[in-house]
Amino acid sequence: MIAILQILKEYMVEKFDELTQSVCDIRDFDKLSIPFRAVATDIKNGDAVILKSGSLAASIKELT
Repeated sequence: MIAILQILKEYMVEKFDELTQSVCDIRDFDKLSIPFRAVATDIKNGDAVILKSGSLAASIKELT
């Protein structure tokens, strides 16, 4: 079961990279055609972390 989950995760990472390729040089998510935010949790203290810049693909991956 763990091997299947790992394969699925790798597929999802490849798909995210593929789908976000056209905006890979946009680092400020406000400059996307539809502004984007991702909210993650800091596992050390439980605080919300708002991702609003950087790699869109990496930010989406952080949510999985």
